Amino acid sequence: ILHPPANGTIFRIVEFAPEDPEVLKTLDGRAAFADMGAADAIDATARHPFMHKTETVDYAVILEGEIWLLLDEEEYLLKAGDTVVQRGTNHAWSNRGTALCRIAFILVDGKRG
Repeated sequence: ILHPPANGTIFRIVEFAPEDPEVLKTLDGRAAFADMGAADAIDATARHPFMHKTETVDYAVILEGEIWLLLDEEEYLLKAGDTVVQRGTNHAWSNRGTALCRIAFILVDGKRG
């Protein structure tokens, strides 16, 4: 499940394998996110198949490796030790390197009751 429960949080550690650009072109982000109960979070017109937006505040800590944080217009290379706070922005994670990237995420429900 992608989203935390109402008024709750989720803590998870995610591993991002290096991306193959040719394989990336064939992926269906909506189907992948549907498996997590979040098909509606995907932006199907975006430049990355996993570009998404959720109603959460997300804290991310890069534990290992490097990864690109993609936003609508900008992108940032993040390395082990870097942190990010996402506040409901459209974003994707892209491992363009050759090594695994591991990130710890804390998602906080951002819906107002």
